[in-house]
Amino acid sequence: MSLAPRANGRSAATVVSTALFALPLTLGVAVLADVAPATAAAWLRGNAVTALGAVAVVLGAGLSSLYTLLRTAPWPRDVPLRWPARALAVLTFTASCTSAAILALLWLGGGDADPLVRTYSEGEFLLRWLERARAAASSPLHGVGGIPWLGVLGVAYLDFAVHMLLRVALLVLWFHVPLRIRLRVWRAVDATLLVATVAATFAFDITPADDSSQALGRAVLRFGLTVVLALRLFLRALPRLFDLVERVGFHTLVAARHLRTRGSRFVTIIGVLAVFAVAFSSCSLSTTLSLMGGFRNDLKQKILDNTAHVSVTSATAAEDDDPGLADWHALVDAVRRTDGVVGASPYVGGEVMVSSATNLAGAVVRGIDPKAVSSVSRLDKNIKRGRLEFLSSPEKLLDIASDDLLDPLPLKRGGKLSPDKLDTLTREPKAEPKPGDVLPGLIVGQELARSLRLYVGDEVNVVSPLGDLGPTGPIPKSRPFRIAGIFYSGMYEYDLKHVYMALDVAQRYFGTGDAIQGIDVRVTDVERAPAIRQALASKLGPAVHVADWQELNRNLFGALALEKLAMFVALGLGILVAGFCVFGTLTLMVQEKAREVGVLQAMGAARRDVLRIFLIDGLLIGLLGALGGLGMGFVVCYGAKHIGIGMNPEVYYIDRVPVHIDPV
Repeated sequence: MSLAPRANGRSAATVVSTALFALPLTLGVAVLADVAPATAAAWLRGNAVTALGAVAVVLGAGLSSLYTLLRTAPWPRDVPLRWPARALAVLTFTASCTSAAILALLWLGGGDADPLVRTYSEGEFLLRWLERARAAASSPLHGVGGIPWLGVLGVAYLDFAVHMLLRVALLVLWFHVPLRIRLRVWRAVDATLLVATVAATFAFDITPADDSSQALGRAVLRFGLTVVLALRLFLRALPRLFDLVERVGFHTLVAARHLRTRGSRFVTIIGVLAVFAVAFSSCSLSTTLSLMGGFRNDLKQKILDNTAHVSVTSATAAEDDDPGLADWHALVDAVRRTDGVVGASPYVGGEVMVSSATNLAGAVVRGIDPKAVSSVSRLDKNIKRGRLEFLSSPEKLLDIASDDLLDPLPLKRGGKLSPDKLDTLTREPKAEPKPGDVLPGLIVGQELARSLRLYVGDEVNVVSPLGDLGPTGPIPKSRPFRIAGIFYSGMYEYDLKHVYMALDVAQRYFGTGDAIQGIDVRVTDVERAPAIRQALASKLGPAVHVADWQELNRNLFGALALEKLAMFVALGLGILVAGFCVFGTLTLMVQEKAREVGVLQAMGAARRDVLRIFLIDGLLIGLLGALGGLGMGFVVCYGAKHIGIGMNPEVYYIDRVPVHIDPV
């Protein structure tokens, strides 16, 4: 039976097309009505063209729905299209009229928004009024919020119910529209989507330029349009792909026809669920491995930026009585002349206790050459307060410029201050350090400075257990230092445990004389570090031990590799479960296609041919799900990499989730 009225089929198609014309307008109204009032007011403020255009759009949707309502009035009651068309028309008309009213109010009141925000308790009065107006206007049941016995229930639940009915009516109307009209609508949607995607590609950057909501919105808009366009292209290409599969041979022809033809609804649903199960498992696996790869690469980069690529130490460095490297000047020159080496810097290290006026903590001290350390690490670039030159010129710490001191913390409205921030506010950060003797400089990590409440110019004591022998045993060695800088490496443990001092100061402090503990080496390509390590080992002889960054951090990267393997196995079980879903789908398909199998065997097909057909069915289901899952995983990872998923750097030490997309 025709779904259009018996009297005039073309009139029914016209009415349906008109009703569907209101679909994007209605969705636009719903999106605009859900925008926060303050944002909508700022968007419309002083922009008459935008405001009038928005009002014209929603009023056009209202007129279109009114036309649909009038044209469907004389339809017979037995026409299946009558009730969804009229429901859509009524709901769209009321929503359009009330949304046009609130848009006009927001535009007219936008110019006075800033004074009202400053006058009425920081905008509380204005925002409350706009929220009530938005709640009343965005609801198709205009004014329902003013009914006393409904109150919040009417605004929240009835508004949600009416919008759900609106979408159900649209869905029913869509599947009642003739196929010819639906194809035209999809062509128009695809063309509009293509133009919008191309325009957004040239107008907006996929990576937000800053942290503002406008930059993020433009990036999300471009990304969303690109994803939707890619999905539409995939759906349009899918039938052509099945056509190509059918042309391969007899077995693929029958298998593809099995998937394309409509059979039992239950088997169809099971098949769709199997495809989604494989897609979801593939998406989870690829996304998780990409995220873990991103965290690994982020940690690797931070380690390589702050530590040596290759380390040269004495062959007896593991022994307690190790004398170190005595004739180290010749060794450093030999290392620097090696191919692939960028720089080399000597160091002396040891474990100490750092005590301030308020607290004490353990640390690993490292004596460095301030002039050579920049060639092997990013310490000079990681110093946030103070200067690296203060290590070689500690007398400058008595006359520190105000720019090198700690800036005061910005005051924030509301909330509670932590003790360390409260201490920063109560003391004067621009005050000059107390006059005294010239003390050697010490550069500490940000977390250690926060733990000990240290600032540039503060005096601390460094205590080493390796002191002189006294009447009662070893006497700890203590010496005062002055904070010359505070660095931030991006690794919490590193910023909490590492401190730096000048090389000559460390040699005198630990009593090593002119000897050093080792040489830090930086290479041009970190992947060639093992080869350069072998070249240095053969060049410097057996008196030294050479280790690359992989050997120095073997335990850490081994744990990361084991964790990645465990995650792969756990997610692989999900793919195994999805495989059982495919197996169940094939079992049901065999039972449903029993007659077709009999016909094929009567035509001369062997049991092996029938088995191959159903195996190809399972392969197509798995391949379709795997491609869809990999596509979804790529979309998620690409969006997370370029748009970014923000994280609190005070807690996680990273400002966004790192992602590494590996094609393999």
